[in-house]
Amino acid sequence: MGRRGMRRQPSILVVDDEVEFHELIRAVFAGTHEIIGVTNVEDAIRVLRQVQVSVILLDIRLPRRPGWELFRTLSRQPAPPPVIVITADASNQTRIRAEEMGAVYTVFKPIVPRQLRKMVKLCEDMEPRRMRR
Repeated sequence: MGRRGMRRQPSILVVDDEVEFHELIRAVFAGTHEIIGVTNVEDAIRVLRQVQVSVILLDIRLPRRPGWELFRTLSRQPAPPPVIVITADASNQTRIRAEEMGAVYTVFKPIVPRQLRKMVKLCEDMEPRRMRR
């Protein structure tokens, strides 16, 4: 079958400094999504300038700049991809701040693969929306 008949898999941008987590996400979404893994906010911004992703999985505790800073860049886009915050910090403060910043969901590590697949699907089915500034 030629390229024209092939449908491209949706892409998930994983922003997490633990490369092992990238591998876990690749396994969870094997065969259904292309996984683009980066370990910091700067690389995430570069990827978002070049690739249209369907969902961002974002850790908050990252080297150099916290994950929260990615929301500033996303808030300037007309229709940014949905963000699922994935963090080991299971505090209510983190969940509230993630919601205030514009995250669709907050998931605490360790993840439950079936739950995460369902959240990603729900995000992909959402209408594009403006992120809070």
